[in-house]
Formats: sequence, structure tokens, C-alpha cells
Amino acid sequence: MLDVGYFDRFSGIDSLANVPHVFLDKNFNINDAETFGKIFPFLLDNSQAESLAEQIETHGRLTQEKLGHHLDAVEANIVDQVAQKSHHFFQVRLAIVNKQESK
Repeated sequence: MLDVGYFDRFSGIDSLANVPHVFLDKNFNINDAETFGKIFPFLLDNSQAESLAEQIETHGRLTQEKLGHHLDAVEANIVDQVAQKSHHFFQVRLAIVNKQESK
């Protein structure tokens, strides 16, 4: 169950400021080699003698943690936007109900 204060750590700041632009691109495509390379640069670095498994072992956990933080920031931003605009939804809904009742 999600703690009610879970997103409080993001409030008051631009929660998307630390999310790399590549994730916010409307044309985001992980299959694109350039995009993939921005997210997983260690997999494309052939200068190291590490095998693929060693590279994933070395860099995978850190990358996973970074992606998790980015996801948290995006979710917090969505929650903030919904919270800021939800009163408009309820105002419109109330107006519709009042209009239907007055007919």
C-alpha cells in the first residue's frame, strides 16, 4: 500500500528537473540506438574488457536505481498535476448535474 506522504518529498520542487530530457521526449523510442545509448551507455562501451554479464552486474543496479528515481519524479509530477486540476473537474461535474436537474 502506498504511503499517503510518499510524494511529499517531491512537492515544492520541479520534480522533473532531474529527469533526463530523453525520457520526456514525446518521440521516446527505446529501440532507437541513440536513445538506448543515452540510457545504457555502459552497454555500448566496447573499450572495456568486461563481458556483457560483467557490465550489467557492474552498472545494472545503479542504472535501475536511477530509473526508479526518475519514475518516482514523473509519478509525483502527475499526482501534483491531478491535485491542481481536480477541483476544475468537480466544478464542471457539479455544473452539469445542476443543469440536468434544472431541466
